[in-house]
Amino acid sequence: MFLLDVVWFAGAAHLFPYRPHIGRHMVERFALGPALVFHAIYLGAMVAFVVVPAVTRRRWQSALWQGALVGLLAHAAYDLTNPMTLTRWPWLLTLMDLAWGAFLAALASAVGCLAAMAIEPGRRRDA
Repeated sequence: MFLLDVVWFAGAAHLFPYRPHIGRHMVERFALGPALVFHAIYLGAMVAFVVVPAVTRRRWQSALWQGALVGLLAHAAYDLTNPMTLTRWPWLLTLMDLAWGAFLAALASAVGCLAAMAIEPGRRRDA
């Protein structure tokens, strides 16, 4: 999840769609430190609140939709605060970022759940 977000924010998103809309507010170089701190917290929350319960129930589909929901919520905290605090924040960026956050968190949660279930194949659903 972290690597895909780095590719997104350091690469594609830095040029399109962010640069044309909020370029004067953007840093020149991607700031790795805050990204590492955010993703450590975010990943810990995803594991604790999404992946572990889904693995316990042996339901990767739960990790998929709950991961999407947590990803949507996490990105909404940022994207829905920006229009309240910045003079120009395009709704297109909000919609794109909410979709990206939901997709990426859903994918990472489902993959993490499937990997954990493969490591522990003997766990029962009702455990």
